[in-house]
Amino acid sequence: MKAKTAIRNNSPVEDSPVPPKNIHKGGKKISEICYFIKLMNMNVQSIANKKDSLKDDWDSEKCYIICLTEHWLQKEKLGVFALPGFNVARSFCHANFKREGSMIIVREKFKCICVYVNTLSKQILFASTGRPQGIRQIHNANGNCS
Repeated sequence: MKAKTAIRNNSPVEDSPVPPKNIHKGGKKISEICYFIKLMNMNVQSIANKKDSLKDDWDSEKCYIICLTEHWLQKEKLGVFALPGFNVARSFCHANFKREGSMIIVREKFKCICVYVNTLSKQILFASTGRPQGIRQIHNANGNCS
């Protein structure tokens, strides 16, 4: 593996609120709680022989969304790729090259919809994930709730 990066906190999503911040809306004081969602980006350079160790890493890191590059799976193998507790939201491999490919994997408790939009000059992928029940806000990298 070349790179392993993660946006992380020190505990699971359900137990990781940012301290409530007070927000004033219409003259009323409202406390909002934000939660972290861990996202991991990995260049795996062949996932076939690392599948079990990667699942252990993802479970120990408590990641919810995993973006993989260079999975090296061929198109016919993408359909049978599975990890218990995770769903493949979107995957891509190039028919002419063996050593590439990308994949977005999300925990089963997340709902995810991916849509491709083709324009005249490029193809764009939009992905939308749903938050697990009970999580109202997502904490982003700069500390704001969104």
